[in-house]
Amino acid sequence: MACGQDLGLDDFVFACAAPSDCVRGTKCLTGAGVCVPHETEPGCGNGWLEEGEVCDGDPRGCNACQSIAFGWACSSDAFRRSSCEAEIRFVDVAVGDDHLCAITDAGALVCTGSNLDCTGEATLKATPPDGRYIDVAVGRDHSCAVREDGRVVCWGANVRCSDAGGGVVDTNQAEAPDGDDFVEIASGRYHTCAIRASRNVVCWGDGRAGQLFQERARLDVVSAGDEFTCGVYSTGRIQCVGSDQDGRSTPPSGAFTDVGVGIYSACAVNQDGSLVCWGSPGPRLTPPTSADFIDVGCGHRHCCARRQDDRAECWGLVTNTFGDDPFPDAPDEPFAMIDVGTAQACGLREDGTIRCWGPSFIEAR
Repeated sequence: MACGQDLGLDDFVFACAAPSDCVRGTKCLTGAGVCVPHETEPGCGNGWLEEGEVCDGDPRGCNACQSIAFGWACSSDAFRRSSCEAEIRFVDVAVGDDHLCAITDAGALVCTGSNLDCTGEATLKATPPDGRYIDVAVGRDHSCAVREDGRVVCWGANVRCSDAGGGVVDTNQAEAPDGDDFVEIASGRYHTCAIRASRNVVCWGDGRAGQLFQERARLDVVSAGDEFTCGVYSTGRIQCVGSDQDGRSTPPSGAFTDVGVGIYSACAVNQDGSLVCWGSPGPRLTPPTSADFIDVGCGHRHCCARRQDDRAECWGLVTNTFGDDPFPDAPDEPFAMIDVGTAQACGLREDGTIRCWGPSFIEAR
């Protein structure tokens, strides 16, 4: 491309190497090598792809499109005008310890993050099998999803590493149950539960603490944590099974519409839209006091809930290199759904793109 060459645009953008190459009213943006309107300033956000930038023209930043896994791609034309655009539309997202998986509107699974298990061995937990899916769940070292034909498929590692230095335990968390009538699925760190069309629940994986529901349970909602699991019956009653340390498997009485189980605590949405939490003490047990919530999820030391206006609110703590900090506020935008991981949260935007926040393996987008 020669200096002064007309690139064929309606507004007559020219290639340039020096100011003299540009016509009146324009100047040479040397980092991009094109003549631009005189008021254009160099740097991130001016809409032109300059040296050192992966993408431009998007408020998330000049390198926002490096990860295709979130459905974003960078488009730029011959004259280096650039933008970050949604390339994939998602309909579901699930986030765990160090990987996440999402389902596209075509039913395909896309995962990103670590493929290592808790022992440091390579697995395929972030490498999903082909197929068409309707729901997905992510644990610490495994992932599971429901196919369009109602069958469950799992992948990853069948191991559990003890947080207390108790070594490695073999589990069957990555071995899916038989059946072709599953409609929903939820994973804890080392176990998973799936609900059949009949609402009967099937759980598998690490059950040493008694955290696996028996199949005779018929649940509207199920949520799995580490060593306990909770479900909501059609009457609104919550039942929890597994470890009752700090009362984590002793839910409050009442009528509820949703429950979110973390590693050491849980929160639920009352039928009036208010929140209640129980389990290990800490700021995560102090939810917002308003009564307009519709669903909730919990991680290690934090929880997030979605309001009737589809905006999310988070509370609790997150541990970093320097100690404990409040978990970051959720972005002020509506989400079609949210999912809460061990140290992060992700929301599915109404346009089918995903945004994550909190310190994690995932760069917020």
